[in-house]
Amino acid sequence: MSQTPRVFMIFACIAGFMLLLQLGLGFSDAVSADEEEDWPMFRLDYVHTGHKEGLAPDTNQTLWTFNTTTNNRWIVSSPMIVDDYVYIGSENGKLYKLNLADGTEVWNYTADENGAWSHFWSSPYVDLENNMVLCHADGVHAIDLTTGERIWHFASAVREFSSPVVHDGVVFVGSYDNCIYALPQTDPNGDGNITNDEIVWIYYSGEYQNGARVDETGGAVSTTLAIVNGMVFGAEQTQLDSGSQYCDYNAFAIPEVDPDGSGEIEHGEIIWKYEIGEHLPVIDTGVPGEGGDCFSSPSVDVDAGHVYIGSRDTFVYCLAIEPQDDFIDNDGDGISGNEGEMIWRAQVDNEVYSSPSVHNGSVFIGSGMYATNGSPGTMYCFDQTDGTEIWTHPHDDGFLSSPLVADGKVYIGSNNDIMFCFDEVTGDVLWTYTAETTANQDAFGSSPSLYEDIIVIGNCNGLVYAFHTPRVNYAPEIDLIGPEDGVKLSNQGTVILQWDGTDQNPADTLTYDVYLSDLRSDVENKETVALVSIGGTETSYQPAALEDGEKYYWEVVVSDGEYETTSEIWEFTINAPPTIILENPTDGFGISTTEIILGWAGEDDDGEDIEFDLYFDNSSDPTTLIGVNLTEDEFSIDDLEDGMTYYWKVAVKDEFTTEMSEVWSFTVNIEAATNVPPTIELLSPEDTAVLSVTSTTLSWQAADDDGDELMHSLFFDTDTDPSTMVSKFSTKKYDGSSYDTGNLDDGVTYYWKVTVSDGMQEITSPVWSFRIDMEYISNSIPEIDLLSPLNGQVLETNSLQLVWKASDDDRNDDLSFDVYLGLDENSTVLVSNDQDTKVYQAIGLEYGKTFFWYVVVSDGTDEVSSDVRSFTIEEEIKDDKDDDKSLVEEITDEPIYIGGIGALIVVFIAVGIFLIIRKRSYDGDYYYDDWEDEDDW
Repeated sequence: MSQTPRVFMIFACIAGFMLLLQLGLGFSDAVSADEEEDWPMFRLDYVHTGHKEGLAPDTNQTLWTFNTTTNNRWIVSSPMIVDDYVYIGSENGKLYKLNLADGTEVWNYTADENGAWSHFWSSPYVDLENNMVLCHADGVHAIDLTTGERIWHFASAVREFSSPVVHDGVVFVGSYDNCIYALPQTDPNGDGNITNDEIVWIYYSGEYQNGARVDETGGAVSTTLAIVNGMVFGAEQTQLDSGSQYCDYNAFAIPEVDPDGSGEIEHGEIIWKYEIGEHLPVIDTGVPGEGGDCFSSPSVDVDAGHVYIGSRDTFVYCLAIEPQDDFIDNDGDGISGNEGEMIWRAQVDNEVYSSPSVHNGSVFIGSGMYATNGSPGTMYCFDQTDGTEIWTHPHDDGFLSSPLVADGKVYIGSNNDIMFCFDEVTGDVLWTYTAETTANQDAFGSSPSLYEDIIVIGNCNGLVYAFHTPRVNYAPEIDLIGPEDGVKLSNQGTVILQWDGTDQNPADTLTYDVYLSDLRSDVENKETVALVSIGGTETSYQPAALEDGEKYYWEVVVSDGEYETTSEIWEFTINAPPTIILENPTDGFGISTTEIILGWAGEDDDGEDIEFDLYFDNSSDPTTLIGVNLTEDEFSIDDLEDGMTYYWKVAVKDEFTTEMSEVWSFTVNIEAATNVPPTIELLSPEDTAVLSVTSTTLSWQAADDDGDELMHSLFFDTDTDPSTMVSKFSTKKYDGSSYDTGNLDDGVTYYWKVTVSDGMQEITSPVWSFRIDMEYISNSIPEIDLLSPLNGQVLETNSLQLVWKASDDDRNDDLSFDVYLGLDENSTVLVSNDQDTKVYQAIGLEYGKTFFWYVVVSDGTDEVSSDVRSFTIEEEIKDDKDDDKSLVEEITDEPIYIGGIGALIVVFIAVGIFLIIRKRSYDGDYYYDDWEDEDDW
């Protein structure tokens, strides 16, 4: 084998190792930027899946290329892309930081500690949190991300091919000096160098015999280590002895933390080993310490419990993370307690240096010799469960690069100048890209990395390529599916809103906002109150708490993250089920005839036509249908039997729903024709009463002249026509009945009524009400007593004062009085209204008559009437007054002359008339002047 192919193979292997190392770098610990976009290590993460969500290039269009220029040296390091920057190493001994947007250089770092062997073939690890990038050349270098200056360096005995992995502040790296090192990420003493005395622990790889390590055998660790659940997974090369031309390979799992704290992971502390390749030729690179290696790095599927890895023995292996069969000495060390377990293996057409990617139940890996060209290989897709081959793509020069799976596509570089893009499911070639050919090499020994929708990869022609497909974003489209516009649905439980969203950009993720309201304006204006679902990815939505009989409007807004599209507004109506109430005869009623008309009331709030089915028989739950699809709300039945009880119910139907009434009954009793209906009287609290307590007792009196047993039903609630029956009981006596209401609410008006049935007729009381007002103070009723004249007193004068006294315990109440007076005890007349004094002046009463009187006092709330009393005016005594009258008459027949004594007499007469008129004008003074009608006043 020529030196150039060997060197290329070394570079390719190193590239793979670097990619694997990136994967194991502990992404979750080290990256503080956008984890969904960053690619901080080879194979992306600790488990080395090689799969990333998001868009990826649809074409082979390049965004930019970057030329390392120095002697056209190879690039087999795989790029890391973090926070819009690319980090990639070169065989020229430099590590580059490039701008992802245009490929321009930010800085480069040169590893010069070991001269010609200071090559960055491994892939870097980027730690944003600690602002450093770690890379492996003549040891491990920690470089400042911002300045490109070295932070610290760790040197091992020979050059390094494995890429570093960082987890929990520890750097894990394999070496060609037959060791795995666990280094502190932070320089312990700050002198810029980490020494062997400062390492966390060391593991010596190689051949073991009878539990002891054979130092002269090789144990190079080229793979990038995967770290899962406290275990470190990798593979090692074991040369049979220092002069042997053959070597064996072992996959292994060792503990992440030194079990006994000795600083060395000893052979007895290994979790398991499994021999994956036996007696394969050593690769002669001409470099001390180098030999045949297992270059493929493991990929771990924790959920499946599998570890996948390729080997130079032309097999791809699936091993158990935690082996069950541990009774075979696979590694020949005389110990059978730490062997791994193979689940399956699949043979391929050539040696395997590529590392596997795992996604969606498939394992993707390439095969091909460790050479630049001329050695064929194949891109494989295996079933993850059993290793069944799903698709393949042979290629003349094979694949050392490791595949990237993204956006339904598989990307991988070949050992010649071709970059491939395959369909993930079918294996069809979607596009290829041919790299620029140089005098050196043009193989894709690097592996691709993805950031947003840009793929970056290095080539042995010294160029770094960035692939990107410019995208025109199209607005998504939305079509409503159901419920159909204008439809009426049977009930709200059947409502499922469905739609279909499409986008010409298949990689776009569509989200949906759903608007739903019984007001069209809420939906049209996209009011918040109508937004019932936000940012969902499902194309259906089941609303809750819709109301029967309501019309609803809905629309869906679809978004692809940049554009929004609003659907039409559709409407649907929830059917309001019909209602049915039985009316007559009343439930439990007794009738005295063999004919009856059953009556009911049915309604439908939607205004739909409704029909009735009538069930009638002697069963307590009648099933005999005697009327079907009735449109009237009554039905006549005859030929009923005396003494028989009948039961009936009615079903009401609209377009969607059937609702059933209660079951009512009645009894035929011919004797009921002579029945006397019961009577009922509500007693307390009085109608419209105001109570200042939170509980009261409702009382009533019911009776039946036939002596029938009475059934009482008390209805009590806050409706003006109460319908809530709170008590039902029967009585055999006429005694009063009562019901304790319990605690009631302040400020609420309650209504109650009672129905009483004697089995044949039912009587309903009026509806009474009362209000609870805890601040209400009950009124004290005023009192009144008549004083003068005394009852039955005989008086000589026809002008007198009526006098009484009145009192009220409510001192703030103003009392007013109405005075009644007349000649008949039963037909007194209101002679004074609303006066505030306790005296009334009666003038000019008729002689010889007996008068009756009483007074009504009012405090503004209650009125109280006094008792009725009487008094008599004696007959008028006739004397010389008649002669005086005759004298006056005689005088008036003569002319009147004003003057002298005559004039004085006229003056006295005028003054008397004036005083009489004035007296009659006083308030409260009345004259009984209609002697013809004794009832008038």
